[in-house]
Amino acid sequence: MTMNQWVTKSYGSVKWLLTLMAVVLLLAGCSSEAPQVAVEPATDLPGVEVSTDTGAVDETPVVIRLTGGDYGYPQPYTTHSRGPGRYKVNLIFDRLVEKDENGFIPWLAEEWEMSDDGHTLTLHLREDVQWHDGTPFTADDVMFTLAYSREYPPVGYNGLLTDDAFVESVTRKDAYTVALQLKEPYANYTEELTALQIIPQHIWEGVTDPESLTGQEGVIGTGPFQLTHYDSEHGTYRLEAFSGFWGPAQGMGVIEFVPVSDEVLALENGDIHLANVPVDVLHRF
Repeated sequence: MTMNQWVTKSYGSVKWLLTLMAVVLLLAGCSSEAPQVAVEPATDLPGVEVSTDTGAVDETPVVIRLTGGDYGYPQPYTTHSRGPGRYKVNLIFDRLVEKDENGFIPWLAEEWEMSDDGHTLTLHLREDVQWHDGTPFTADDVMFTLAYSREYPPVGYNGLLTDDAFVESVTRKDAYTVALQLKEPYANYTEELTALQIIPQHIWEGVTDPESLTGQEGVIGTGPFQLTHYDSEHGTYRLEAFSGFWGPAQGMGVIEFVPVSDEVLALENGDIHLANVPVDVLHRF
């Protein structure tokens, strides 16, 4: 199941948190190569409405704190190739198609079809999507991403969407339709659509060193969360729910990754909300 789905109510917040923590705890590490970045917090974050005897409403965002560790700045060219880093990128940047244990799920591509001869893949994109800065998402962004990723492959990407031996040409049919002409029929083409995060043309065009884009502009995506804080030295991240997200409502307002020396003790103290608890200390819980 993808991270974009794990963080929505539709697919169950508990399940994605448990899965994420399994990966984070297995691959915990620290690096000081990436810069420290602080971004202005998002506004209008979704919270939990709690009815009281007086009818008051608690609009405080739901905050989930998880074990931290530096996995790079969470944009496609500066994240670490290890799982926790790429999953953070998936919270910020959407892909054309998502996938869970039941199959493929329309995402930025609302529909897609293959021609009878197996050579033309047509993508019909959503028209209700905006980037975190309010700019509309269009077919131009998909066209740009495919071309840019061919010249500058993102971290860990080895898919076929940018391979000249696979894609002969890409055509913009209209503002929300893109057609890929394939050189040969390929039965697993839908899988390829889940592999590449789409980046905004209006920010990335003209950027010839993608690893240098480590300011606020570098983390503007269409995903359910926005990065509002990152500290590489301490391995801390803060992601806040994007109020303009086009998809299912986020199950929480804020996700924080914080450093802890003893995760079991941190869980007991309430510093984090999930931990990998060894069998011999289960009795403490």
